[in-house]
This record gives sequence, structure tokens and C-alpha cells, in this order.
Amino acid sequence: MASVSINTWWIDSGSTIHIANSLQGMQNLIKPVGSEQRILLGNKLGSHVEAIETCILTLSSGFIWKLEMTFYVLSFPQKLITISRLTTFGYSFNFKDVFFYLFYNFECVVNDTLSDSLHLSTYNIS
Repeated sequence: MASVSINTWWIDSGSTIHIANSLQGMQNLIKPVGSEQRILLGNKLGSHVEAIETCILTLSSGFIWKLEMTFYVLSFPQKLITISRLTTFGYSFNFKDVFFYLFYNFECVVNDTLSDSLHLSTYNIS
């Protein structure tokens, strides 16, 4: 992970929320309340949520990607985009061999290759 760019986001099929570890590209910050204040990680350890926001990513194709309800967790080692959250906003996806495809309104907006059980994608942050 040491050689991964700070603009790298991992597309994850197992997480339930988008997670960012920096405020770059973030808009509409709100303070978390109640159960939103901590997230439980796979190792059963909790992490503090600093804010919840919309993250704006600009893909190399020019497509503007708004990640609603992104949890800002300073202590998290990567930035995650969760597939289950995307489907509620009109996105669909396909896995084929080692390739991952993301569609919005039936148009392919992301294609990438499988890396370490996650899909490594580097995007410019607006």
C-alpha cells in the first residue's frame, strides 16, 4: 500500500459504506450523530467518524461521480467505494474474469482490473 497514490479509491463489494481518509474533494460536510459516529471494521475494531459528506470524483472519461454519504474516517488506511451503495443511485456493475465494469444509465463509466480481491481505481478528485 505504500506505493499507492492518495487519489486511489478501492471499489469493494463487501463494505456497506463509502469511506474516505481525507477531505479532498468533499462537499456538504455534516457531523455524524448517534450510531453514525463509529464504524465497525471487519476485525471488530471501531473507528471514529469525523464527518459524513458527498465526495466528488472526476473520472478520466470526464464523468463526474458523486459519492453520497461518504464517511470521513481519518484512521482508515484506504478510500473505499462500496458497490451496494451505488446500486441505490442508479448504478449497475459487472464482473468478468479479472475485469470490473461500472455502468450509469446503461453507459460504462468505469472499467478496471481485479487487484487483491478489490478493484483498484485511481481517479482525480475535484
